[in-house]
Amino acid sequence: MKKLGVIFSVLLMLTACTQKQETTKEKLVVGLMPAIDSVPIIWADSQNFFKDAGLDVEVIVYSNGNDRDTQVQTKAVDVVVSDIMGLVAMKEAGYDVVGVSQTQTMFSVVAQKGSMDKKDISVGMAEVSVTQYAADAGLKAYNLKKEFVSALPQRLEMVSQNLIDGAIIPEPMASLSTLKGLDSIPLEIESPNVLMFQNDSVKNKKNEIQKFYEVYNKAVDHINKDPESVKDSVITALGLDKAIHSVMKFPQYTHAQAIKESVYNDVTVWMEETLGMKTNVAYKDAVIQGILND
Repeated sequence: MKKLGVIFSVLLMLTACTQKQETTKEKLVVGLMPAIDSVPIIWADSQNFFKDAGLDVEVIVYSNGNDRDTQVQTKAVDVVVSDIMGLVAMKEAGYDVVGVSQTQTMFSVVAQKGSMDKKDISVGMAEVSVTQYAADAGLKAYNLKKEFVSALPQRLEMVSQNLIDGAIIPEPMASLSTLKGLDSIPLEIESPNVLMFQNDSVKNKKNEIQKFYEVYNKAVDHINKDPESVKDSVITALGLDKAIHSVMKFPQYTHAQAIKESVYNDVTVWMEETLGMKTNVAYKDAVIQGILND
């Protein structure tokens, strides 16, 4: 009987350990920018989709890229919304990050009515940035005079005062400008934005990341089915003017997809030819495969 009691006690301990392992979950810290490609994650968080899937996800919205990059460099975050330029720059600087999926952002040229009806135009954008890439990729039909203005509000003010013909502005801020009587003309380019992960997170939290993407896809389905229902949550999360509700627009989101090698190469070639920034970071070294389709 004593022997049976010992065996029973051991079994209880093993059962308790197994239950503890099953309920243990790794936290994912997700950093977003106030841009339209953050919407699926914002919606999933606001509707408790992550929690319902058994995930512990903390969502942070950064007001600027510097704060985001600092968090990446100090490993205070597992994944952030970034772009291929940012991914390459981080890799070049020695940070162990990887791109996993492409996100769907939207850039527009905001202009006074009629300002784009000519061949030669002056356009405001941030220098050495994704907005500069968007201008070159999306305005090939024009002769561009580039005006480098880092602050987005200043770019819009220059358009309003007719100091420049247009400005490259990401959504949703581009839509907000239409309430001030400006035109917002979407640029037809493939999104250069990505979800960039710490490589350690990919190695150590693979199950959580795959569940994260399942929830992401669920949110995409909800948004595409009823985009109007999503707007209030996005406005609140991004701290936007409520007046944007009537003009806010979303892309037709797709389920998470791998970063296209063609887009990666387009951006890195542009970096070398336009910015003089040659990189040795090949697609295979910057982008990890297998997370989305395992």
